[in-house]
Amino acid sequence: MKVGRLSSRALWPALAVVGLAMRAGPVSGQPYTGAVGGVVTSLPARQPLAGALIEIAGTNRRATSDSAGNFRIGGLAEGEFTIKGRAIGFEARTVAVSITADSTVRLHLELRPIVVELPGIVVDAAALAAREARLRGFHERRAAGFGRFITREDIERRDPRDSWELLRGIPGVRLVGKRVQMTTGQTRGCVVQYFVDGLHIVVPPPDLLIQFLPRDLEGIEVYRGPAETPLAFSRGGAECGVIAVWTRVGGRH
Repeated sequence: MKVGRLSSRALWPALAVVGLAMRAGPVSGQPYTGAVGGVVTSLPARQPLAGALIEIAGTNRRATSDSAGNFRIGGLAEGEFTIKGRAIGFEARTVAVSITADSTVRLHLELRPIVVELPGIVVDAAALAAREARLRGFHERRAAGFGRFITREDIERRDPRDSWELLRGIPGVRLVGKRVQMTTGQTRGCVVQYFVDGLHIVVPPPDLLIQFLPRDLEGIEVYRGPAETPLAFSRGGAECGVIAVWTRVGGRH
């Protein structure tokens, strides 16, 4: 069989199809130049809210609001995103945004405090069971003898004005202003890790403990370094110490 050469007229349609296929593929190197920023305030006073966590759903991108309530997350691709803002003691809020290249979407996130209505002092079996279930690990770790523990009875007996004063007198713990430092953490910039009701606070505000009223606390666990920190609280790194805070279920009982 004789094979002839393709003429340029016959070859052109094939080349055109290849060219179209190449242009229809994904565009690499899409610029990540979009951003979202703004301010977080509390309702109803609309005061700046420090320490609020702002996350982009479905990603690992997050930021924490500063003392003026400001935040910014940069390096975002174009597209539709869901922004979630939350803070301890406040209802979470989600907002849908559209990110475009070389621009910053400005948001004003207003978070409403969580209100617990107490029509009366009522304690039922279900509430007591839930309380005991949450604190089972607290009591087990206390019995093991590692770390320092502040119980509800200790809080009522000492009746402090601020929660951070409960840490006074614990060896290895130093109070600097409203911040807590462990003398075992000698590295500059060493940050104490916080857990609230078992949840790791990734970027805690320096004065996180003072944001809780003593009457709203069930207990506090203090671990001064990796040697005495249990596995449940070691995932954030325990080199600078760990403080685990347990709040009361349903307010005061």
